[in-house]
Amino acid sequence: MNIDLRSKKIIVILLLLALFCLSIGFAMFSSTLNIKSEATISPDASNFNVILSSSSSAIEKEEIVPTSATEAVAANSTNAIISEDGKSLSNISVAFTEPGQSVTYKIYVINDGNLKAWLKNYGFYKKTKELRVCTPGEGANEELTSIACEGIKYVVNPHLSRQVLGQGTTFPLSGSGENVMGVGGGSYIDDNSYYEIYITVKYEENAARVDGPFTVQFSDLLFIFRSSAN
Repeated sequence: MNIDLRSKKIIVILLLLALFCLSIGFAMFSSTLNIKSEATISPDASNFNVILSSSSSAIEKEEIVPTSATEAVAANSTNAIISEDGKSLSNISVAFTEPGQSVTYKIYVINDGNLKAWLKNYGFYKKTKELRVCTPGEGANEELTSIACEGIKYVVNPHLSRQVLGQGTTFPLSGSGENVMGVGGGSYIDDNSYYEIYITVKYEENAARVDGPFTVQFSDLLFIFRSSAN
């Protein structure tokens, strides 16, 4: 009887040791999974596309016919031309005969992409030393030409259809000399929407007269659109 009890106790102890060793064995065989991942996002540049147009309802490249309160001035000024890629406007040439005259070109900037197009800056890029260069023609006094040149102004008026048409910005900016680039816009064009842009060249009413013909050449006018407000 006593021998049987001792045998049972020994058997129980061996089983406990076996379970203890078994648990240690399982703890030693463990593993850690480390999963690394990354994603590359490459936006399609075609989702951001701002383009010039002669129409607000479609992208068209008809010549932009100038308007003026003086019929002869409009008739003698040239039609503006939209480039093939729709990114530039050229051939703006106006013909004034006296102070008080002006010529206006109206063009549309269409957001043909899927992102908002924020107007960050607009103004003149100085390709030449000065914003405008006035050159006297045959018989024109150089000093009078220089004085009259100050009366030739550029008025730029970007206008969203939901806004009330304002007065626009007159270049050169008052007090800025010839440093005129960097006029903040701050508004944006929704996708499939547009800006109306009025570009007016004027010979101010109180500007000096000249005793002969002269020409005025402006630097390039730029509009800078971005895909974010920052």
